[in-house]
Amino acid sequence: MSRAYTEEEARDQFLDHIRHLARYWAKQPNQSPLERCEGLAFSILNIIDGTSGGFPCAIDLVLRPHPDDKQFKIDAGENYFEAGMVINNRMLHELFYQQPAGSPAPAAECPICAGTHTAFGKRCACVQPQEIRNQTDTESKEPNHE
Repeated sequence: MSRAYTEEEARDQFLDHIRHLARYWAKQPNQSPLERCEGLAFSILNIIDGTSGGFPCAIDLVLRPHPDDKQFKIDAGENYFEAGMVINNRMLHELFYQQPAGSPAPAAECPICAGTHTAFGKRCACVQPQEIRNQTDTESKEPNHE
């Protein structure tokens, strides 16, 4: 007879899938450490978004700041996080390589080709994960430096 997974079973499945992804990305040949780290981050975001085949449902990311943080930040004249705010009401894996809304794309030195690329938004093709590079390569054979 079917039943709902327990909290412990769901947590174990989630962590098992994260471990699997870490091992997968650690073994990827011909990729820089940055590419492997970004690939792992992208894969974890797919789990959270519910688009990973290894974990069959989406996960809400809910902010839980310390109870004293809000007043501390207010007293300091700083912005604060509201408890209970869900921050993944959009597909995070789709936003990962995009420039955050309202933020200028900071320039960074490309560690591979030494060209200047943006850290968010359009990126130099030499630092993108393989699947993104493949899409870029079909559009243009030249790295996209800004």
